[in-house]
Amino acid sequence: MSKVNLVTGEMFMGLGASKGEATGIARLWNDPKFKEGDVLVATMTTPDAVPNMRLASAIATDTGSITCHASIVARELGKPCVVNTKSATTLVGREITVVVNGIKDAYVEVIDNA
Repeated sequence: MSKVNLVTGEMFMGLGASKGEATGIARLWNDPKFKEGDVLVATMTTPDAVPNMRLASAIATDTGSITCHASIVARELGKPCVVNTKSATTLVGREITVVVNGIKDAYVEVIDNA
């Protein structure tokens, strides 16, 4: 995974798949350090990701639509979700805090690039 220089305020636009807004540290769905309140980030999700989807404060994916796995599970769990960001996975691995807004004009925004 390539290192990308991200700045506070940088936004990744996507498709709002489940309403709401949440903040947390962006972590890959299978990161061993994943804990309750983190933002689950993935290229796409599969049933293997569901245990951490339950713990996540929000979900963001690189691909997907309103009928993809991440969207459906996020709505069932009542978690904010933005899909089809094209590059949400560039956020992981550096303890970056993000806000996920799954409402109209959905986005993932970097709020702290520690």
